[in-house]
Amino acid sequence: MYLVSSITEGTRLRAHTELLVKMIFAVTVAIAAINCVKDFELPDTELSERRDSAFYVDIYDRELARNTSENISDVLRAQIEAEGITVEKIDTEVNISETGSIFISRVIIGTSDNEAAAAVIRRSLGESAEVVNGDQ
Repeated sequence: MYLVSSITEGTRLRAHTELLVKMIFAVTVAIAAINCVKDFELPDTELSERRDSAFYVDIYDRELARNTSENISDVLRAQIEAEGITVEKIDTEVNISETGSIFISRVIIGTSDNEAAAAVIRRSLGESAEVVNGDQ
């Protein structure tokens, strides 16, 4: 910049020449920055490889099964306790099919009267519901 100022000192072109040199410098810096950004890549990590949709669907399905199991267990606990049966343990095993259907595989119970509790559960879920004694 100093060289351009000394050559054009006292002339009408000085301001135009300084502007031209500043623009050339700005364009050069911009091109260098663009080339650096263009060649920049994030390293591959295990997490980035697992970002496919199947990974997220699996997480969603597991969380849905867990929440559904807890909710069904809470409802069954309330129904059993309404019959005057003390519930120490109730766990509902839930499976989700490929089509999104929710199946209750079985209910594991620990109550003061497992036979009566099983009858309450079968009234709610159907006679084919598998009820297992969790006390054993």
